[in-house]
Amino acid sequence: FDQYTFFRIIRAFTDISNGAMQAMYAQFAFNSNKLVMLVVSLAVGMAETALPMLARAREIGDRENIGQQIQFALKLLAFVMIPAVLGMVAIARPLYVLFYRTSDLTNGTLILQFASYSAIFLSLYMVVLAIYQGLGRLRYTVRLLIFIFAVKIVLQVPLTIWLQGMGPLLSTTIAFLLGMIVAIRHLASLYHIDWASFNDTFVIILFWSLLMYAVVAPISYTIGLFTPDTKLWQLLNLAISGGVGAAIYGVAVLKTHVGEAVLGPRATWLAHKLHLK
Repeated sequence: FDQYTFFRIIRAFTDISNGAMQAMYAQFAFNSNKLVMLVVSLAVGMAETALPMLARAREIGDRENIGQQIQFALKLLAFVMIPAVLGMVAIARPLYVLFYRTSDLTNGTLILQFASYSAIFLSLYMVVLAIYQGLGRLRYTVRLLIFIFAVKIVLQVPLTIWLQGMGPLLSTTIAFLLGMIVAIRHLASLYHIDWASFNDTFVIILFWSLLMYAVVAPISYTIGLFTPDTKLWQLLNLAISGGVGAAIYGVAVLKTHVGEAVLGPRATWLAHKLHLK
């Protein structure tokens, strides 16, 4: 849909050159999308490990267990996606240099950062879609997709005129956000989901992810000030910044109850092995 509409909207309402249009489209549709989908695939892959238990609970009619499995799938998604997104935002510049050209570095970095945030809603959609399919509610998933696409259609023209290359990304993000609000509210009306337990875990994940971002972003920025924009130096930047971020989040997970809640007894064993508890 973006490929079909973006160029037509830009040509009709702006005087931007064809080369600039091609560069904008490449930045949001190809460059950032390829990197973001790696994170989305990892997060969704982990979250969907809860789906076999969900299908089993549906077979035996255990509605309480269904609610627990839905909550667990959302916890797994947050556990991977929140730190991954904030980490990608923190190291977006060296990441973009490593994989793409530096001629469009400023815009490319900004679009990659925004695309990282939008990936939260895309991954949530994919997990919620799988949950509904596991519950045998395929018709609802079709209606949900139609609703999301309708919102996208309505927002596409004004946002593309206003924000140009960022417009299609923002329209997609808003469409998925609204769709997920509707879908999760519907799930909550059908099954009892312990939101207090989920919120407790989510707040801890978000706090430590933000702390990780607050440490990693200045480190990556400072290294970038004293190194050239070459792939080798930016790879070193990524190794240092990413290593620090992974260490902060890993230690936080093992020292709090989040590790045990999401990863089970193995997290407790590893925490004791590393003398973190």
